[in-house]
Parts: sequence; structure tokens; C-alpha cells
Amino acid sequence: MPDYHDVPYHQTPTEYHSVDDWQPRFQLKEAFFSEKVCSSEPESISTFSAKYIAKPKYVLDYVQHLVKESRTQKRMEENARKNEASKRKI
Repeated sequence: MPDYHDVPYHQTPTEYHSVDDWQPRFQLKEAFFSEKVCSSEPESISTFSAKYIAKPKYVLDYVQHLVKESRTQKRMEENARKNEASKRKI
């Protein structure tokens, strides 16, 4: 297991990092959309959870939520295209 330690906030380096670099949810969302984490690959879930010190159950739950959210977004975009196409026909 890696050696984790805390650094006082006034000593935390911020020159080359954004605020979201240490936010597990943000990092998980980026990893999901770049296809580094997948709900069907337990190894990717366990690797991410070890790196960001998050329980694998919560990582998997959020990945499944992102899958549902992306399907919903895709369906909404498809319906909007269909509606636009039907308006052009009229």
C-alpha cells in the first residue's frame, strides 16, 4: 500500500495542478470518459480506488451512474435530431 501523508494547506504546491486534481469524483468522471475505468473491468475499479483512496463499491456505483447518465444524454440527443428532421419535412 502506498505511503500517504498530509501536507498543511499552506505548503501544498498548486503551481502545476488544478483544484480538481485531488477530487476523486472529478478524476473518476475523466477516467470514465477517457475509457480508463469501466464497470465491466474490476481491475480498473480496484486500481482507481487504491489510487484515490475510495471504496471500490462507491467507485463502481458512480461508474454505473455515469453509464446511465451517458445513455440518457445520448437518447436525448437522438430524439432532438429526430424532432429536427421531422420539422424539416413539414
